[in-house]
Amino acid sequence: MSVARASVEAKNSVSRVFSVIEKGLKFLGEKALVLEVAQLSIQSCQHQPRGKQEVKLEAQALVCGLSWVYQRQGQLEDALAAAEKSLHLGRQVDDDFNTAYCSKCQGRLYRIMAKADKAKRGEFIEKSLQQLDVAIKQFGALAGFGPDSAEVGDCYSLQGRTLLFANRRLAAGESIRNASQRITDPNTKDYPDMMILMGDLEAARGNHELALENYGTAIGLGRAEDAERSEILARAFLARGRSNAQLKKTKAAREDFQKAKEIWQSLREPDGIAECRWEEILLDDPPSQHDLAYLMDHPLRARVIAYERHGNRLMALPAGARRAKAPKTYWEQLLHEAEQQVAIEGNGC
Repeated sequence: MSVARASVEAKNSVSRVFSVIEKGLKFLGEKALVLEVAQLSIQSCQHQPRGKQEVKLEAQALVCGLSWVYQRQGQLEDALAAAEKSLHLGRQVDDDFNTAYCSKCQGRLYRIMAKADKAKRGEFIEKSLQQLDVAIKQFGALAGFGPDSAEVGDCYSLQGRTLLFANRRLAAGESIRNASQRITDPNTKDYPDMMILMGDLEAARGNHELALENYGTAIGLGRAEDAERSEILARAFLARGRSNAQLKKTKAAREDFQKAKEIWQSLREPDGIAECRWEEILLDDPPSQHDLAYLMDHPLRARVIAYERHGNRLMALPAGARRAKAPKTYWEQLLHEAEQQVAIEGNGC
């Protein structure tokens, strides 16, 4: 074999490596390795000469690798940029599946961005709904999928979550019905995810007993050995804990929060751990309205760290001094220190 031919075959192998092992890495929850392999494949795909196949492989590594990891690391703008680049490349080589998939991913990302950015919340919600509507049409027109496919159902499920976040419950209910007509296989990860959404809608309506039934179904379908399915299981426990807390089932709520936290710990997901810890705080040691006014405008991890440090400081004070209201400057300093700790700890990957 000539050196030139060997070099071409090596390049082709590296270009394909992400598409070959992507699912296995995600099954194991190896986000850092997903990112590393995706970047390696992208670099190889960019070497000239290249053809349509290399462009498609690069587009796949961008959206399923870089964007997927960045979203889970909270680097939402980077995740969106990677998805947009993938969309552009896919369109250039007529990869219609990639185009539809990127539209769906962008719809999800804009909803997460809406949650993180109050100033642009309305704008991002509308962008999320627009992209998901586009994805529904694109998947509906794709050969092998069509308007009644499970992929369209997943788009409707994501649309329902955005609408529920926007407190548009009637519209959310319609999207969820559209999803349930298409997502019918309980063995897929989209099915328990949809059951959580159904539970969230009932919880928003105040029907927490019905919500518990939906969360229980999702938990029953959970798979702890699969990292992606474990994320869904953790969210189901967390959601069920919230409904149990609303129903004053304190012991059951505490157990659910603990189970969710253990899963997030096994996945090395500090944001998930913080979310569980905050629910435990609200259940067992809720902050005063005075303290909440300072805490709620800050990201969850910093909020939890600051409040726990506050609690430790209170324990060192005489009982009478604990009742005094902490001034704004106290909370500003505490939250600043907490944000520094978050930056030092990183995203847990």
